[in-house]
Amino acid sequence: MKSFFKTVLASCLGVILASIVVFFLFFGFLGATIGSVIGSVTGSEKKAKSEVSLKKESVLLLDLEGTISEKPSSDIWSSVPFDSSPNRTFVLSEVLQAVDIARENPKLEAIVLDLEDAEMGFVAACEIRDALLRFKESGKAVYAFSDSYGTLNYYISSVADKIYASPTGSTHITGLASNTLFFRGLLEKLGVKMQVFKVGTFKGAVEPFMLDRLSPENRLQIETYIGGLWDGIKGEMAKARRIDPSVIQAYADEGHFWEFNDTAVEVQLVDSLVNTIDREEVLALKLTGDKEGKINTLRVDEALRLKRGSISTDGKIAVLYAEGEIVQVDPRDDNPLATASFITSKLVDELRKAGEDDSIDAVVLRVNSSGGALTTSEEIATEVRKLREKKPIVISMGNVAASGGYYISTLANSIVASPYTITGSIGIFGLIPDFSGTKKKLGVTNEVVKTAKMADMLDFTEPFDEDERAVMQNFVEEGYDLFLTRVSEGRNMTKEQVDAVGQGRVWLGLNAKELGLVDKLGGLQTAIDEAARLAELQSYKVTHKIERENPLKVLFGMNVESMVRTLSMSAAERQVWESLHQIKMASGVQAIPPYSIDINGTGEVSLAKEDLLPSLK
Repeated sequence: MKSFFKTVLASCLGVILASIVVFFLFFGFLGATIGSVIGSVTGSEKKAKSEVSLKKESVLLLDLEGTISEKPSSDIWSSVPFDSSPNRTFVLSEVLQAVDIARENPKLEAIVLDLEDAEMGFVAACEIRDALLRFKESGKAVYAFSDSYGTLNYYISSVADKIYASPTGSTHITGLASNTLFFRGLLEKLGVKMQVFKVGTFKGAVEPFMLDRLSPENRLQIETYIGGLWDGIKGEMAKARRIDPSVIQAYADEGHFWEFNDTAVEVQLVDSLVNTIDREEVLALKLTGDKEGKINTLRVDEALRLKRGSISTDGKIAVLYAEGEIVQVDPRDDNPLATASFITSKLVDELRKAGEDDSIDAVVLRVNSSGGALTTSEEIATEVRKLREKKPIVISMGNVAASGGYYISTLANSIVASPYTITGSIGIFGLIPDFSGTKKKLGVTNEVVKTAKMADMLDFTEPFDEDERAVMQNFVEEGYDLFLTRVSEGRNMTKEQVDAVGQGRVWLGLNAKELGLVDKLGGLQTAIDEAARLAELQSYKVTHKIERENPLKVLFGMNVESMVRTLSMSAAERQVWESLHQIKMASGVQAIPPYSIDINGTGEVSLAKEDLLPSLK
């Protein structure tokens, strides 16, 4: 009876606490929503007036403090009024659109860059840079200001007519590096042995668990693509600054990035040193001839609301997005507050709807994924093939479109990739842990009773016998054969030809084009142009199918227990929760490259190994 009353009291207390949380949260959201609506109305009026009175000395300010993503973040906390996170998410397509608006609008004279705190990948940086080059073709100027520059931020800023930096800042062009950790020695001490099953000489993700250094094949693979990335951006930066690439190489080799910006001025990476407080005067002098002159600045969201001239169109192109890990079950179904992006069978529905919509003449699918579940990848690839039979579909590859990301792309009419896209990785591998050594070290024993010979195959307490190894290897090889078949069908190559460029090897888009895995090099606009060509459209409008999460819908779709638990979490705790959910969902045959590639704000490359999981990847 006593435990009964404790349970009742605990439940009542939980309900009371949840009710209090919901009460404050509801009115917080309500206030934010009302404020947003009022702000939107007021903002619309201001924007209308701004459009009419927009003066000649106006500029578009690209101060992209935050993350530049393919689509809006699914982190609903960014919409919560009391969220203290300073990081924002900018949508790449909206940034590109704002630059195009500035190019077309005669009242916007220049673009000002402040990218010090912008985080993005190589492809996003390349596309923004290309958009700025198109902007400059209109005869308008670009000016870059920053206290310090990271590699990718400088790569974009290098197109500027003038590059300004703080005297006490630095130009952090370091080159690129890959650091691979090997765990064989640690696993031996723990008594763990990894049983490896793979198809593909270059599937290097298994090496940290079986070797203590890079194999020659894996070293060649890493040297090729990070060398290609570095040589590409180094050459483009040098060309823009009218200096020899050897100057930039020496700057990185000799560690000048740890010196103040006067060194960057000496080697012509920076034009002038300007303190932050003097930026406005320098810009005013450039645009008006008077350092006291008034400059009107518009940011991305404001530029997007400027009125544009109506254009008659005879068609419509829909841009869909496939970003994140490919999963069979969306982790957000159990964890609505997940901040990561996932690709699920919902994409199949979006592709089907696009195919059935007679108002849509062509589709561009923007892929930014390192892959994942083979089952979902096959479903998406099949729907891409069905859509191709109705209307053109063109793939636009983002930063990464490898393994499963390439799998879902291969059956489209055409594939467009950036020279810096990480793609390919056509291969399958599996890692199955054997804890029999650990069991022995700990003095643990077990006894199995089973009704079939392989019923205990995946209990991990004993190593596979010869028959079990043969079954698992055949399983992996079947997945690889299916992968080869899909690429062969989509790329008009024999399976032998695909296998020759497959074997799990990662390629840059530039190399993939030479090998026949990609049709054209370029960004999202190139893919849109290709879709228009295939659909025989002379004029067209573009619609971006980007769904933004409704915070209220997500929040009130949760149960009370989940709500109270997640509201008590810090941002770091939410990330750990997400990681646990991702591990939980990673099962079955996976099509994932050997490394995930993360580029931070400085442009450095981090090659992170996949989690150690009892599943095939």
